[in-house]
Amino acid sequence: REFIKKGFQKPHKIRLRDSESLLNNKGGKLIMMKKVRIIGVLLICFLLTGFDNYLNEVKAADVDSEIDLLLYEDSDIKEVVEEIKEISPDILITEYGELSLLHLELSDKISTEDVITNETVNDKIELAGNMPDIELGKIDLGATYSGEPVINGLQDNKKLRMTEEGLFDLLAWHVDEVTEERRSFEISTGKDVRIALIDSGVDYSHPLLVENIDLKNARSYIPGDDSVVDTNGHGTMVAGVLKQISPNSIITPYRVIGDTTGDSSATLRAIIEAVNDGNDIINASVGTYKCKDIKSEKLTIKAFERAIKYAKKNDVIVIASAGNLGLDLDEYYKLENIKHLPGGIKGVDSISAVLGKKLTLYSNYGSNIKYCAPGGDLVYIDGYLDLDSMIYCLYPTYLDNGLQVLGIPQGYTFSYGTSFAAPIVTAGSADVMSYYRANNIRIKSKDITKALSKGAEDLGSKGKDKYYGNGQINILNSLKYISSKVNKKKRTP
Repeated sequence: REFIKKGFQKPHKIRLRDSESLLNNKGGKLIMMKKVRIIGVLLICFLLTGFDNYLNEVKAADVDSEIDLLLYEDSDIKEVVEEIKEISPDILITEYGELSLLHLELSDKISTEDVITNETVNDKIELAGNMPDIELGKIDLGATYSGEPVINGLQDNKKLRMTEEGLFDLLAWHVDEVTEERRSFEISTGKDVRIALIDSGVDYSHPLLVENIDLKNARSYIPGDDSVVDTNGHGTMVAGVLKQISPNSIITPYRVIGDTTGDSSATLRAIIEAVNDGNDIINASVGTYKCKDIKSEKLTIKAFERAIKYAKKNDVIVIASAGNLGLDLDEYYKLENIKHLPGGIKGVDSISAVLGKKLTLYSNYGSNIKYCAPGGDLVYIDGYLDLDSMIYCLYPTYLDNGLQVLGIPQGYTFSYGTSFAAPIVTAGSADVMSYYRANNIRIKSKDITKALSKGAEDLGSKGKDKYYGNGQINILNSLKYISSKVNKKKRTP
């Protein structure tokens, strides 16, 4: 892939010259002697282990232990499973029926070639390969803080006397921006709306989250770990933002990221099961970049497209972070054929990050941006790190936040990124949806989109653009828009 990026067609091949020309050069005899010794060692190995054993070892080394098969959508997945079982009953098969996707775990006696060259199976395969990892755009101040001076007034006497909850509320400038100083909470707080949190799990025992987390359908997709306990921190940070802006929504964690990364197949499975579990909105502050020119990555792109299509078919809203590399995603795809997932998939509401109503330098942008929201940033004033420009987040109470020197209590941290802009929009969508339901108005997901767009503050060029989408959401304005429709309906005889 690096060769492709740098413009090389293929790696250069290095060919040894024939033995006669080598012998004519200085040191040629030494090279030939080394060759003879190597051949002798190999012959001894064959005699000791047996030629058959050697071949078996080579064959085993060449066998992939896992493979993903994306079938054509009109394929009979049950029929394909039966055909694979006939190849070998030892193959472990995970079905993603909604996506026409199969994940196979092979024994050392079966190769991927044995599967994909089977005539009946091969005719049903659109793409085959291995889906790569998916990652978080986690920016953890505690892990990167180098001891530089900071400003935000945390040390003043008034703040020192505040409760942890009170301080968390006081520093929530991002909440004030999108709720008109909390006035939207007088109208709606997201009551009974179900949000699926596809992330690294959550600290469900955190004092500020215990009333919102629903573990009934919570799942972990981490191999060998059934717990949804957040060992990374990111999921808890995102959940805290959801709670701040939609205080009465219900959050179900789907853990797809372990300590650092997870795999794409787990994220796909989480999307499908979040839909099947009856969630109203999916928040995915996760991301990965995949190239359609690489077979396994093209498979991943196609599978995500099918997953989002399934969510939209069931009228579930999918909201994702735009990513933190400062890329024009349209140009990136045009030049490199690389797509950002899931935020770059059609049907996903991708969210860019702003600070002071201007796009941050780190935020990705492109035609798929639906809205923007505050994401914070790393800002220095006269050499001092300005914490007031970052998002004050929740953090797992059992993980060290690394900020004790700044007087930040455990269970909290500072961060920034599109990972926080996304849940602001997710929570705002929940508030809008809850208000519609409270007024017994039956709606589709497009009605939520319309209400958020009508209330959004247009930034940048007039109308929708690739930096800010439809603008920075304003939940109060969106609720007022709905209220005017409700009152108009009541006045109509």
